Amino acid sequence: MTQFIGRLSKFAAGIVVVILLSGCVSTRIGISYTPQTNAVPVIGAARVPVSVDVKDGRLKNYVGTVHISGGYTIDSAYTVVTTNDVLLVFKQAIEDELARRGFTPSENGVTILVGLNEFYCDPAPASAIAAVSVQVRKSERTIIYSKLVTAKGKNPHIRLDQGLRIQGALDNALQNCMAQLFADPKFISALLNASG
Repeated sequence: MTQFIGRLSKFAAGIVVVILLSGCVSTRIGISYTPQTNAVPVIGAARVPVSVDVKDGRLKNYVGTVHISGGYTIDSAYTVVTTNDVLLVFKQAIEDELARRGFTPSENGVTILVGLNEFYCDPAPASAIAAVSVQVRKSERTIIYSKLVTAKGKNPHIRLDQGLRIQGALDNALQNCMAQLFADPKFISALLNASG
């Protein structure tokens, strides 16, 4: 009888933990990007038609994992996925920054080929990483610029919800990644030179 009560209490405790945690753990988050406010128009950018193409090279398509220890041998892990398309967010972030500098969006002309290699957050310290390989190609596909951009991000806000901590850190990593790319004068110069 004592063994039965022990098992029953463990089971009941596990159910309570699952119910309590299901309301406070975010497994779906939205990634967002805020364009840089200090961008200035680039002389000659308006004559350069630019197309942005982002490919997914990640080994996993989720952006984080939330680990929950409920005691009584109940441990859970939730993968954190995005409600929006990460590739589209990166593409729009680059297009926004190009537009702020005066470049013309186009389906032809200079191509910026971006490979998303990593976009993930470790939830414990809420430390995220964004890694992209960037190439600038002329219309005949000649590569004139190639660089691996790696940026880290942290969530500046203290949040109890691990999902929101991950979201803030990933948003920050994306911001830092774009800042690093567009601060590279060789990148801007390659765009101008690629159009001839």
